[in-house]
Amino acid sequence: MKHPTLSVKKNSYVYDDTASKQGPQAYPASTRIPVREHRTTRPRKSRRGLTFLPLLVLALGLVVVFRFIPRSPADRTTLAGWQVVLRATVVDGSLIVGVTFIAGQKTLVSPQATSEASVQVTLPDTGNRLTLSGLLEKSPMTLRGEVPYTPRMKHVEATVSLLDMHATLRALVP
Repeated sequence: MKHPTLSVKKNSYVYDDTASKQGPQAYPASTRIPVREHRTTRPRKSRRGLTFLPLLVLALGLVVVFRFIPRSPADRTTLAGWQVVLRATVVDGSLIVGVTFIAGQKTLVSPQATSEASVQVTLPDTGNRLTLSGLLEKSPMTLRGEVPYTPRMKHVEATVSLLDMHATLRALVP
């Protein structure tokens, strides 16, 4: 059976009890086997450039997604200084389609400076069409129309014309 050996600090004595017949013997600490010391001040490689690499890749990925991939028409846009929002709501068996015009900060809306807006609403699932038009005298101004609702209706498309500018909006039917 092998007896355990204890390691001791400098200037101390190690006692080895392997020869029990002769009694314990004292050995100076300088004769013991040196213990490997841990280095806490190891020079490390600089990884400063690698810390920002994931953030840079993420930012470039977001730019590519939002800039270069074509998007389908949305339910809102800006047209001639007006923000245009398309909404579709089902109420009591009928589909109410509303197009709201909100004046932008740069557009001054006054009764003398009215402009006419026209909206061509198409329901691609059923083939129904609806035409809305009106004068934009105040902000916000909403043009509304109503058609009978069928469960096949899933999308509403609206082509908005305002001051010789056109935009296509698309919304889901809830």
